[in-house]
Amino acid sequence: MKEQTLEEWEEKYIVDDVKRFDEKYQMFLRCMWDAEIHKQLEDWSFRERVEEEGGYTLEDRALNNASGGAIILQNLGFDKPYLTQLGYMFNQMIGKKGSGSRRRTKMDAGDSARTTNVVKKAATWFGADLVGVCKMDKRWLYSHCVDPSPGMNLMRISSDLIDLESKPLELSEDYQYAIVTANEMDYELMKYVPSTLGGTATTDGYSRIALTNHYLTAFIKNLGYDVIDCSINQFVLNVPMAMQAGLGDIARNGLLVTRKYGCRVRLNVLFTNLPLVPDKPIEFGVTEFCKSCEFCANKCPSQAICYGERTSEVPTESNVGGVLKWPVDGIKCRKYWGTVNKMCALCITVCPFNKPDTAFHRFVRWCTDHARWADPLYIKADQWMGYGKPKKADNFWEEWQPEKSRRMKV
Repeated sequence: MKEQTLEEWEEKYIVDDVKRFDEKYQMFLRCMWDAEIHKQLEDWSFRERVEEEGGYTLEDRALNNASGGAIILQNLGFDKPYLTQLGYMFNQMIGKKGSGSRRRTKMDAGDSARTTNVVKKAATWFGADLVGVCKMDKRWLYSHCVDPSPGMNLMRISSDLIDLESKPLELSEDYQYAIVTANEMDYELMKYVPSTLGGTATTDGYSRIALTNHYLTAFIKNLGYDVIDCSINQFVLNVPMAMQAGLGDIARNGLLVTRKYGCRVRLNVLFTNLPLVPDKPIEFGVTEFCKSCEFCANKCPSQAICYGERTSEVPTESNVGGVLKWPVDGIKCRKYWGTVNKMCALCITVCPFNKPDTAFHRFVRWCTDHARWADPLYIKADQWMGYGKPKKADNFWEEWQPEKSRRMKV
């Protein structure tokens, strides 16, 4: 692994001016107001039918739904640029009004290195599997944010078009630092993608993000500093922030690849005025490996992942321009979801970086970093050993050993 300066990172990825992204064009929101996208979707419910087939039974569905129970915490935070109605009611109930809450004693943050260490340890205690810090880079902050309406659920919405209002988003210059965390999605459950059981790893990941973020926000506020809560993919583009914070590198599937968990993570960002020491971006052979692999592109059922070399050209208005990467066609991806009415995540499970953190796989990761000329050999070995193939869930409840899984930390 090699640490990069921000200048080296810019040279590798930024080729033109980056225009800030309007959240209204995020695909789960765009299909709610864009008539052209809306009419391409056959199903809106995202409620898979209960079936007798393993992976789709009532108990499978129950596990999935229950695993996402903590996601509601994202709506209770009082440190967001825009509050949901539920968050507003919660803040009134506990006597909070936005970021102007009563202050406790303010921590002396003169030793920024020690402060950073304290924050990272607290984040880990609160459930984060990876923690990094970077400077606030407004290029990755949304230019506009959708003002959430009461009860809006981006996954389960009506079949009617909605007139969404998008408001300009600006933050105070005081928020100079970003804390980026990653929560692992369970490796064993991910094997059952694209079934309901496979989706449980995702819903559990979002719940653990919400819990970690809720605790970490309160921790920083108790130190006497301000926080902007960006939980569950709000207000900011997570992947470039995570790259600048040294958590990983971007892959062909458009996701962050971490050294320890591959792209099997969920990301979260907090902005704060607490003085911290930024980490450096890292480079460990992901770009070279993805050039040779193309496995996620081959297996993508919607063919939303592109082949060939990286490009700064964007396929849709839902992509950010000016960045050299493999852009994913979100329209194709979202249309597939709305056609089969099931979650997918195959681009995660088939990725060769998606392996448990064992001594053997750590050695293979070392090889992909230090002997990159052999990438085609690693790829063939991965396929030969049968990694990435969906696992049948016929006997899941008899075989599952949750004590060996990465369960939700409460």
